[in-house]
Amino acid sequence: MSGKSKVTGAGAGGRGFRRTGAQPGASRRGAFIVYTDGPVSIGETLIRMRWKLAIVAAAIITGAVVIYSLQVGSNAKPILIGKPENSKNRIVEADVFRAPQIVYDFLDADTVEAKLGCVRDAAAHGDSVRKFYEARDSVRDVYRAVQPAESGHLHDAIRVERFYVELDEHVRVVAVVAMEHGFKIDWPAFTQLNPVSPESLLSGENVSGEFRVSISDLEYYAGEFADDKKFQSFRIESEDLAKPVTVYALRQSVAERALSLYSGPVPLRCVLSLSVGTPGSKESSQLTVNALTARGWILP
Repeated sequence: MSGKSKVTGAGAGGRGFRRTGAQPGASRRGAFIVYTDGPVSIGETLIRMRWKLAIVAAAIITGAVVIYSLQVGSNAKPILIGKPENSKNRIVEADVFRAPQIVYDFLDADTVEAKLGCVRDAAAHGDSVRKFYEARDSVRDVYRAVQPAESGHLHDAIRVERFYVELDEHVRVVAVVAMEHGFKIDWPAFTQLNPVSPESLLSGENVSGEFRVSISDLEYYAGEFADDKKFQSFRIESEDLAKPVTVYALRQSVAERALSLYSGPVPLRCVLSLSVGTPGSKESSQLTVNALTARGWILP
């Protein structure tokens, strides 16, 4: 064979050679391999290695992004919610959220009289405050955190700000009402206070009343309320109720339109005017909604 291309046998070697294929009849002659003696160019090498180079470049970029993110994250300041703690071993690097001072004065008060000093309409709620804390080991409310519930707004012509307070047993809402001479805590909203229990309607002790409950959407119809074209059903919950109760509003009534606009899949606080309904069965008790008295648990 002549020219620039040479064919060598299986023992051929040398730098810069590359495999191009098998000779014809290799199966009969011992699988000879065909090599060319022309050196591989840099451009050709780069083309052949393009996928490997792309993978290496991607790995370098990913590593740089991870290192940068770690550096940025290490400079981020933590968000601290709750009352500040005094500790020699703790460094506070961020602004600590603080509710209005009246919230902490109310929660930290260790006597009924001090509690009443923070309460709106204290004269009307004195007995309720005393009864509430008589059932507890301490008047002082032990809490882990105070968090903002929502921005301040006008609620039925009064300015209210709400805060979530994480107590040992559950989370309560502290509603701070702007009064003429400062801020006060709305006691009924804090305790979900009802003059009488909604259970009294189910037992027949009372026939109607206004109640602080949480309401959500429900599609359930039974007994005298089985006609879903005539009634709209809702679900209410309360600390005074052993289990959720189904309530009904007459479709296209003022109460039904208001509740349909307000209610949703997540329970929302409201004050409802309720009256005795007719139980659909022994397993389900039902009440009638006369009116949505207030959105939330605060009355003017």
